This record gives sequence, C-alpha cells and structure tokens, in this order.
Amino acid sequence: MFALLVMAFVWSFFSGLFGPSVSDTNGDVYAGIAPGETAMRRIQGERVWVTRLDGKLKGQLAGLDSQFIKPEAKCALRQEYCLIPAATDRAGIELRYTLAAPAQLASGLPWFGGYVDPGDGAVYDLLGRVYLAADGSDRRHSVDAAAPP
Repeated sequence: MFALLVMAFVWSFFSGLFGPSVSDTNGDVYAGIAPGETAMRRIQGERVWVTRLDGKLKGQLAGLDSQFIKPEAKCALRQEYCLIPAATDRAGIELRYTLAAPAQLASGLPWFGGYVDPGDGAVYDLLGRVYLAADGSDRRHSVDAAAPP
C-alpha cells in the first residue's frame, strides 16, 4: 500500500514537470469565450486579454478613428479574436478590463468595453486604440497585440 502511495506521488510530480501547463488552459486559449465577450487567458505564461469579435462588436468599433489619439488598431476588425497583453511597461501593473465607461474618458465618447491602465490612467478600446483623455492629455504607453498561439 505504501509503495502504491509513493508511486502515485512520483507520477504526479513528474507529470507536473513534463505535462502541459495548467495556466495555458490546456492549449485552447479561446475555449469558453462567447462572441462579443472578453476574458483573461495565459499564453506561454503571459496574461492576455482575449476578445472574441462578432459582427455586432465589429460594427460598433468600426468608424471611430476620430475618437483616438492614434487610430491605428492593434487588432484588425477582420480577425475573429483580438489579443491584448495585460502587462504594461511598468512592473506589476496590468491593464484592467471594464465594461463601464471609465471616468477619465470624455463624456459622450462611444464605449463598448475596453481597458484602463491604472498606472497612468490611459484608456484603450477593445482593439488597443488609445482614447484621448477627458482632460485632453496624451496618457498612454505602448499596447501591442499579442500573437495568436
């Protein structure tokens, strides 16, 4: 009985060392994300916000270029998924996803969900475009789309 217990421990230990990473959601980072939803996933140990773009969301996000400091999107609207790394250029600070329009966003600007950098208050849409802050300032850091796994 003791030998069986030891063998089970050894098997668990080595399968954990050489098996697939649990944090990588068993290789399918898109599992369980419904069209139009955003979820946090781990890809190769990095935390990434994954948005599944559907037709309605693509329509809402299209044509808003005048609302952004830099209208170039980090994700193309033709993609099914948009991956935005949660990490910022400041250690320990990650982008926060929010459905509610952030306070620093100028009133009246369209908001369909997006990200806020708690370090500097910069606001990004779901495609990674930087909104102009309500006070007119250019608060942002670089946000790059992650490469799909």
